[in-house]
Amino acid sequence: MTRIPQQKRSIDTRERVLKAAEELFVQEGFYTTNTKRIAARAGVAIGSLYSYYGDKKVLFLAVLEEYNRTISERIALVRPDAANLVDKQGSLERLIKEIFRAHADSPGFYRQAMLLRETDPDVRNMMEAQEKEQRTVAVKYLSAWGNRLRTKDLEAAAFVIFGAIESIAHSLAQAETAIASKRLIRELSDMILRYLFPK
Repeated sequence: MTRIPQQKRSIDTRERVLKAAEELFVQEGFYTTNTKRIAARAGVAIGSLYSYYGDKKVLFLAVLEEYNRTISERIALVRPDAANLVDKQGSLERLIKEIFRAHADSPGFYRQAMLLRETDPDVRNMMEAQEKEQRTVAVKYLSAWGNRLRTKDLEAAAFVIFGAIESIAHSLAQAETAIASKRLIRELSDMILRYLFPK
């Protein structure tokens, strides 16, 4: 069990530990990073670190949970409302832009999470749960357009659409490209619109 901070000072300490852990996981990788260095970078005693997080893996999962929460919050900000149902392209472009921004926040940490996903069932389960949550949000997003959609299988459509957006977002976050994100957002939204709506 780990302690859940209640007071502002404890919350600040916890946030410093999370930030330091994320930085070191990115710089040194999960296996090379140790809790002593995380505590030193955060400016806290090792005992304080362990009172919040039982071990390095629990700490990694906490950073991953925070990373996932940021993505979910960004996606939740963009949902079709009455105005956006008319401006389909603008609505989709805003959604794609938010997903791109969320993935650009810490591409190095995402890379570490993907490496651990292959070998650690807890990391894999957390990432799969996040992906499932995103698809659920996407189904709600699509259902706002109701019978205007060409497709009737919203669950499969959400999987296809989010897969395309996530793939490009990850590519952008991991490597330099000569194509500006604004151009990619426009083309991706155009592709999705052609898939979703009849001519």
